Amino acid sequence: MLMREKVVRIDVGKPAFRTISGARVGETEESVVKLYAGRAEVSGHQYDENGHYVTLRSADGKSALVFETDGKVVRSFRVGRAPEVFLVEGCM
Repeated sequence: MLMREKVVRIDVGKPAFRTISGARVGETEESVVKLYAGRAEVSGHQYDENGHYVTLRSADGKSALVFETDGKVVRSFRVGRAPEVFLVEGCM
């Protein structure tokens, strides 16, 4: 996602790409929460009643990593600057 000609967010929807910690699309929600234990915030998905957002915020709150799940499996993830990383409709 671009804002004023700067990259502010990257969305990933394919398992070929992993986070630096190794999480990727297709992982179980449970494994992602365990991988980021103590940092992961789980909240309800806006459109999927069974789904969740698993969010990891930076210490300064200026950026985040957000996984979208169907309640069991990661369907996509995004990383970027706040507030753009929290926008539900993205750039995929």
